[in-house]
Amino acid sequence: MNKTLTGNKISVGPPFYNAIIFPVVVIFLLFMALGPKTKWIKLPCVYKIKIDNKIVHVGRADTCKKHGGAEKVRKALVNLLGLWEYNPSVTKTKIWEKIRLQHRPNSSNIRIGIIKTNAIKKTYLQEAI
Repeated sequence: MNKTLTGNKISVGPPFYNAIIFPVVVIFLLFMALGPKTKWIKLPCVYKIKIDNKIVHVGRADTCKKHGGAEKVRKALVNLLGLWEYNPSVTKTKIWEKIRLQHRPNSSNIRIGIIKTNAIKKTYLQEAI
């Protein structure tokens, strides 16, 4: 249709991709470079774990980045649900074993909350109460 209107032929082969891919890659690389520097990814966080609406553990992570609150919560869930054989990198701990035996958690009665905050000490103390 474009050839009929303008007399130009459009190709979706190498000329098209060579013209389009460079700007797309530059924009993508720019976002990748700026992403880790954003404020939200550096915030410390407090996490709490509830079983049957009772807070059984409150913890903190200095950053909610890759190995922050989510990693700590993952290890807690493995311990609480007894899933060590599926997650051999997670070691059994006495505190989680005690909580597991006392509260008998299952996948339907566990609730998790992660709070990103600039006032980690204050938030940690408030949530621990």
